[in-house]
Amino acid sequence: MIAEYFLDSNVVLYAYMDDDKNKKERAQEILALTDCCISSQVVGEVCCNLIKKAGFSEAEVIEIIDEFYSLYQVIPIDHSIFHTASHLRSVHSFSYWDSFIVSAAIKAGVNTLYSEDMQHGLKVKGVTIINPFKEK
Repeated sequence: MIAEYFLDSNVVLYAYMDDDKNKKERAQEILALTDCCISSQVVGEVCCNLIKKAGFSEAEVIEIIDEFYSLYQVIPIDHSIFHTASHLRSVHSFSYWDSFIVSAAIKAGVNTLYSEDMQHGLKVKGVTIINPFKEK
């Protein structure tokens, strides 16, 4: 196991954006956990959205990239992740991009995948998908 938690880009984005105060606070709590990992896909999606939707500069994005690589284990999207993602799409009907997130979480051996976009509580090959913003 590389880490306990895998973070989807939607969770990470809330920590940097001011759209929803409650989600921002919860996302910042999650990012403060010391046992997290992300994938190179998450790095790319977060940077793209911060530039496009929040007007971040390239200098700000470089700082965030450096922060991600210093704080988290970053799982590269590789051949095995492509194959697992394809299998997951056919079995679970995940979207194309979500299947890569789940596949990377499986490869990392995490117990929990934090994502707002997928079925809360679903277990896939030892990984439980949790929507951290869902009302208890």
